[in-house]
Amino acid sequence: NSDDAKAIKTYLDYPGLKIGDRYRDFKALDKKGERVSFDHFFKGRYILLDFSTPTCGNSRNARAMLQELHKEFPEKLEIISYYTENNKEHFEFFSNPENYPWTFLWNNDGNFNETILKYRVGGTPTFFIFQPDGKILDTWMGLDGNTKDRIQ
Repeated sequence: NSDDAKAIKTYLDYPGLKIGDRYRDFKALDKKGERVSFDHFFKGRYILLDFSTPTCGNSRNARAMLQELHKEFPEKLEIISYYTENNKEHFEFFSNPENYPWTFLWNNDGNFNETILKYRVGGTPTFFIFQPDGKILDTWMGLDGNTKDRIQ
């Protein structure tokens, strides 16, 4: 019944996701502190799920690219950044709507929470692109010069 045992069980119960698999639902806190379900966002648009943190240089560097994508595809693409740490002040800074107007989610239980384990996130940033029907189009970890093209 320990937290470590629960984490191991979740990891074992959810094998790694592959292209073509359906998303795994989860609940997380939004910017207002309200608990929302991931399946709430599937409304006929593509979903980019970005697991990231402001303490990761590549996650910080991805912000400008995500801002561009948010402006280029407002009707076709829903961007959701999932903050992987458990520091509320970092989350509030990281999710500032004046700079980053897309959706930010988090759970205040840190790096080994159920969502991170369900998605097998091993580092940040980790990206998942979902079709409007919830199936994975692509997934990868890291940021490079081809990331924006890959998302487009």
